[in-house]
Amino acid sequence: MLTFNQIKEKITREERLSEEDALYLYEYDDLAAIGELADQVNRKKNGNLVYYNINRHINPTNICALSCKFCAYSRKPGEPGSYEYSVDEILTKVQEAVNENATEIHMVGGLHPRWGLQHFLNILSSVKSRFPQIHIKGFTAVELDWLARRSRLTIKEVLIRLKEAGLDSLPGGGAEIFHQNIRDKITAKLSADEWIDIHRTAHNLEMFSNCTMLYGHVESYYHRVDHMRYLRELQDETKRFNAFIPLSFQPHNNDMGISKYTFGSDDLRTIAIARLYLDNFQHIKAYWIMLGKDIAQLALNYGANDLDGTVIEEKISNMAGSQAGMSMSRSQIEDLILRTGHDACERDTLYRPKGKTHQCPAPNAECVMPLDQLLKQVEKPLKNKKKLSIEEAETLAKCSALYQIQHLANKLTIEKCSKRKSYSSRIWLSSQCLESPEALLSEIQSKFEMLPAQGPKIINIDLARIKKQVSDRSVFDCMTISIITEMAGIIKREKADTKISLLGLKEIWATAQRTKISLEEAFSLLSHAKIDCIESSLFESESALTNNEVANIHRKAHQAGLKTVGKAEISMARDNQEILWQSFISRILTLNELAEETGMLSAISIEPSLHSYTSMAEYLKAVAMARVLANSNDNIIAPILSLPTISYKKISSVSSNPTNLKVSALPLLYGANDLGQLSVEDKNIALINAEMEPLGLELLSRNCNFEY
Repeated sequence: MLTFNQIKEKITREERLSEEDALYLYEYDDLAAIGELADQVNRKKNGNLVYYNINRHINPTNICALSCKFCAYSRKPGEPGSYEYSVDEILTKVQEAVNENATEIHMVGGLHPRWGLQHFLNILSSVKSRFPQIHIKGFTAVELDWLARRSRLTIKEVLIRLKEAGLDSLPGGGAEIFHQNIRDKITAKLSADEWIDIHRTAHNLEMFSNCTMLYGHVESYYHRVDHMRYLRELQDETKRFNAFIPLSFQPHNNDMGISKYTFGSDDLRTIAIARLYLDNFQHIKAYWIMLGKDIAQLALNYGANDLDGTVIEEKISNMAGSQAGMSMSRSQIEDLILRTGHDACERDTLYRPKGKTHQCPAPNAECVMPLDQLLKQVEKPLKNKKKLSIEEAETLAKCSALYQIQHLANKLTIEKCSKRKSYSSRIWLSSQCLESPEALLSEIQSKFEMLPAQGPKIINIDLARIKKQVSDRSVFDCMTISIITEMAGIIKREKADTKISLLGLKEIWATAQRTKISLEEAFSLLSHAKIDCIESSLFESESALTNNEVANIHRKAHQAGLKTVGKAEISMARDNQEILWQSFISRILTLNELAEETGMLSAISIEPSLHSYTSMAEYLKAVAMARVLANSNDNIIAPILSLPTISYKKISSVSSNPTNLKVSALPLLYGANDLGQLSVEDKNIALINAEMEPLGLELLSRNCNFEY
């Protein structure tokens, strides 16, 4: 078996990977390195372009004669939830799509026991007679096999009639996993050879088609590679597959007995390996409907070059638990693409460009230089432990591909941190604790039992969060440092072994100003009250504070013997929605200097600004930049409650949407070693821990003093 470097050399020489090579990559632990290879191969094939199309899915019926275990879409005739569209209803939906400038109709559905070939010929001819410009991509191999058997015609005869009526190309559905052992467990559909023969027949009739692979259920890596082998062989023969589309399994409302989504890292690995193994495919699609928008966006850095399209009303995966939504606008899709540094190109079904390509804005003129020269320029001071200037760091952030900054961050993370990654499980006090000492004690007692038996016991007093909860602001405005210290005294008296983390650095500063005491006095009181750590709150922004003001607040806390956690926020320019890298970088460098000076800065937390939208790709680049720049601080926090996809509105616990959790562990691949704070009431800690599994990482609880 070849090593990774030998596989890399094969790819460089443009030699074909074997099945053993692909299996090795599935087991190889450096996902970043695999993604880098896939991105390089994709750029050789497609440059900086990422495609999308304006399309509409129309699922004519969910009434189906089959009963596949993984399917949540199908219904029997008369069963609640069953439906069947008339030809007029389908025409209405096509008209709506045409009104939105759609170029494609994607039409697949159930195997209706009363609908024969003529019914579909009527649908096709009706659509084409009214909308001759629309491309109809319709009918999976399973549907075609069903129509052939019902009409007692050959597949070729059925395809010829459908093509004459208006069918232009085939989708890739129904492939699932080709290995018969797996097909026997999940589907009653046709065999792998039958699926391949149907697409071969279509190709021989000069029709194009897509191909898919449904993964993340009961198959192994071997079965995935075996599946792709079938597709690569047919593509060698016919060269008529438009795109390969890996479909992540949606676990709800089926008979498979599977309750979890695929891991985000597994999704990205599968996309990357598909790009490397399927060397005769031009296009690899990140189907956002099933991956979720964030993983699909990140997949553009792992070898994918297509996001699919606007979709509109996709029912099949939605009924199986997909929570990515049923449609996206043109502007939303373009925004996802452009924010990864790629150019967004609208296409038709056959990948012919439509209209003007939207190019990613070029970096400032001083950043334009060969990337290899740029990275050498940056790596040299890193190796010599020299600090980067703001100008060098801004050049790195603006000009480098995501995987290139990830590569630098990973080097430093391996050097500084073990594979054990952290989070903290805590009690969060509510505004009710302000009502009286009795109310405070009652809340502590009711929640304290939820803390794990092992590990640190931590109580959060989050001033900004409490401020948002109080209905009468005058109650909060009367809150003083002395009230906080009184609360801390009660907690320490009742729970001596409990650590207290006071959240809201900016609010402490504001409270001191409001009550006309100095910061030195405020922090001295908090220190005597045995507050263990001062942290920034997820519910407040510090972007309005200058670097000097932030450094001064932290410094005075350190002088009082209090450890603190710094915060660096990623903000967007209002006029062009570009990341304000200079302000982010200068805040990181300020906190890094503070860590060198006092030795009391426990960590730096990387968070999106409360007032601007940041995509996951941009957020991960910021995390990696923080690791590269903060060489005096070992701990970089990517708070789960602040990840763009999970908590855009900064909710107080992790979303109950498990698809959001696909991204929870990914910051650990980009330089973070801590996932922040979770409530003991949150039910998703186990799911977050599970996301570590394919990364070979272990999640552990840490205390608020960051003693790892």
